[in-house]
Amino acid sequence: MLEKIILQKKNRLKKINQREKIRAWEKELDQMPEAKDFRQALVKQADVALIAEIKKASPSAGLLREKMDVGKMASIYEQAGASSISVLTEEKYFRGSTHDLKTVKVSTGLPILRKDFIFTEYQIWESKISGADCLLLIAAILSYEELRGLLKLTRELRLQALVEVHIAKELEQALNLGFKLIGINNRNLQTFRVDLKTTERLMPLIPEEVVVVSESGITNRKEVEALHSLGVDAILVGETLIKSPDPERKIKELLGKKVEIEVKR
Repeated sequence: MLEKIILQKKNRLKKINQREKIRAWEKELDQMPEAKDFRQALVKQADVALIAEIKKASPSAGLLREKMDVGKMASIYEQAGASSISVLTEEKYFRGSTHDLKTVKVSTGLPILRKDFIFTEYQIWESKISGADCLLLIAAILSYEELRGLLKLTRELRLQALVEVHIAKELEQALNLGFKLIGINNRNLQTFRVDLKTTERLMPLIPEEVVVVSESGITNRKEVEALHSLGVDAILVGETLIKSPDPERKIKELLGKKVEIEVKR
């Protein structure tokens, strides 16, 4: 499935005159607003910080919510205590778009992560122009040199990058390149199997100054507490929130906040 997703994404990008778009965006760079400090939003929390995700569908679970007002959902996330918001923008399998990202941008004051399958400089520029403060780079689908080049441009555009790893080799590459924001994906992208022990295995290999996000498969407060005890700074949660009948209540539960119990009279 991963190969299919990557192939369709690359085919879609081939249809765009990327160089022409970039030239136009270069002229607008000085007028673009400064990005928010995504990393700082995660470390200023006393407890684990939450990156709450806007995710309409997934290859493994299909459509997650019949109808979704992404702007309203972002507002709910912010009100409930999320530290930042992730927006999935992949079109075919996740039913996302950069339009969703722009909608979230005007609906919340929180920093925004663009989550997609990013390969090209065009996509870095697209992230900037769409209002992202941080973007996802997936180590499993990029070579060492590709990661280096994309990180360099990301920093030049004054954005931040969250590099996603799943195995020790990917983590080693990310650390060698100087990434200070690392996401440990508990989901194996080849099999889509989720195992929270992935975070447990990789955490001892990560220097203390690196901000660590545990991604995928997090469903309850007990799991959050276990991850926090390992030294995780933040969690990224998507499906659990989207599928919940009350996302605000679920966020408060995950963050260990007092949940108001409605008494029926």
